Amino acid sequence: MLSDITLPGGMNGIEIFGRCHEQRPELKCLFMSGYASLSDQSLPEGSEVLSKPVSMGELATKMRRALDS
Repeated sequence: MLSDITLPGGMNGIEIFGRCHEQRPELKCLFMSGYASLSDQSLPEGSEVLSKPVSMGELATKMRRALDS
């Protein structure tokens, strides 16, 4: 799963991942944020935050690492 941390409408990306993870415990997630202060939030174990803007190379590397773990 790839999600921004800050989303419109109430829930944030971390909360959405938590709900999805309840149904699919094997699910992994990369989070993105354009806000430096948000990238320091408490994240689910094994997840990472990519600071926006993110390059395609960095995104591909992090996704491959998450899928292989």
